Parts: sequence; structure tokens; C-alpha cells
Amino acid sequence: KRWEDGFDYDGAYLPSAAQQAIPSECLMDVTVNGRLREVVSSRCTREFGLAQQLPAECAFDVRTNAGSRSVYGPQCLRDYGYRIETARY
Repeated sequence: KRWEDGFDYDGAYLPSAAQQAIPSECLMDVTVNGRLREVVSSRCTREFGLAQQLPAECAFDVRTNAGSRSVYGPQCLRDYGYRIETARY
């Protein structure tokens, strides 16, 4: 349950509805250890001005052809109250 001050019973901050949407453009597929994995691009979240508020516990690095990149796990972000917007085509 959430308190009116934005904190849950454990003292963890919960994002407001306006803060918790991650643009679908930030979702991408990468291959990690030979398996395809869906991740949220930290570069994209910075471009949308969201990176400062995302939980560090959800971040991890992946190796790409262009070097190491920081990404976020979508399920972890969902567990923290964020949601990935649906793509609009």
C-alpha cells in the first residue's frame, strides 16, 4: 500500500503516475549469453529526462559491438512501479 507522501510501507519511494511511464522507444532487444533479452536503453532514458529517477538496482551493463552499454531490466522497473508504454504505429 502506498502512503500519500509517495513512499510505501518499507520506505521505498514510489514514482507518481506521471513519472512512471517509460517510452516504448527505449525498449530494445540485445543478445546476452547467447539469448535474446529485452532491455531498456539508459541512453534513451537520458534523452527523455528519466535516467536520474530510475532505480540503480535495475541497471546492469551489456557488451555490444560498440562496447559496454548500461541498460535497465524491464521487469525490475515494473517491480518498482514503472511501466513500459505501448508502441503506437
